[in-house]
Amino acid sequence: MVQATEDLFKQCLGEHYNFIIRPQWSYNYGIVGEFVEHFRGAIQSLEWIPLDEWESIAGCDPDTRIYCISFPRLERLNCLSHAAWGHEVGHVIAHEWLAERFEPLWKKEEPRIREEITKSVEKSSEVVSSLFRKTYMEEIVASQCDRTMEVARQGLEELLCDAVGVYLLGPAAVASLVEFSAGLGLDESPLDFGYYPAWRYRLRLVADACKEDLEGKHANAEAGKYPGPTLAPFIDWLNDALAVVDDTRDRAVLRRHVTTREAYALIEKNWGRISKDVMDRLAASPVKPYELSRRVPIIEALVGRLEVDVPPNEPCSFGPPASYQDILTAGWVFKIKSMRDDGKWANADSYEKLFRLVLKAIESAFVQERYGPILANESEEE
Repeated sequence: MVQATEDLFKQCLGEHYNFIIRPQWSYNYGIVGEFVEHFRGAIQSLEWIPLDEWESIAGCDPDTRIYCISFPRLERLNCLSHAAWGHEVGHVIAHEWLAERFEPLWKKEEPRIREEITKSVEKSSEVVSSLFRKTYMEEIVASQCDRTMEVARQGLEELLCDAVGVYLLGPAAVASLVEFSAGLGLDESPLDFGYYPAWRYRLRLVADACKEDLEGKHANAEAGKYPGPTLAPFIDWLNDALAVVDDTRDRAVLRRHVTTREAYALIEKNWGRISKDVMDRLAASPVKPYELSRRVPIIEALVGRLEVDVPPNEPCSFGPPASYQDILTAGWVFKIKSMRDDGKWANADSYEKLFRLVLKAIESAFVQERYGPILANESEEE
């Protein structure tokens, strides 16, 4: 799966981006980097090593980027959960956007935010001597402003990464987030959770990002044919799981403290424009948004192959290789449909068979797409 994943990410970001994909002991997904830039900075500080010579030996041109994506070792075979990797590649794009655009955004919003924080501090601060009151208040307001900025920055980064994951993998990315968050609290304050958005808030945004697929009202769906009997269990399961976003306790938690209230007011005010800016960076590559409602016949064919224990690669015997996204989506659809149709299906053997079939399909599709044209040309020349 590693080569196919890296190939997809290169399509999204460019050929000069490279990835190391590894398991880790902690039960989480993550991305670390950028390694080349780190070592380039270290080498530049060593005057006796010419930077050009080091770049030549290392095989790194000025545009080379290397990132390390980690996933839970326990999920080594669970390729369906790896739809979360779309979120991790989103960190690359979101980080670049934040580096370019966040400071101007913050400077524009800061006067209003500072005013609201000042009002809150004046209302809640303890009485101190008039001699030091002004200095005391200014210190608290400055500290709260800095904290609000970090909450807004971290919140934006994670939410943009979720949006990129949905752009690349559609409902499969949403399903992965739903499953991952099932054992976690939904309404933690960002102040108590490393400045990360609450899970209920995140799920609400990803549900909105692919609502046309989830509601079955996509403008490009064939009338009366979506989701159809094969996809309906998966869509129904997602809608049932996402019913948690109707509860607004997460918003109540955000309103309790001026820092989170103002940080998320900034995010919500600018979310439409910011998310479009980030998605436009992806739209410039060959990868287009994944819309499940446009893929119904292909997904049905791939699920049909899984039902007879065949890797879900080609939709038909001699068709083109299925895409990475279609294969993962077919795996999710088959899994949920099987659990609904057969109460005894969900066991270790069934899961292992499904994961291996999907992994085999991803590998075969990658090999076929990469080397098929080369072999065809060589055959014609002979």
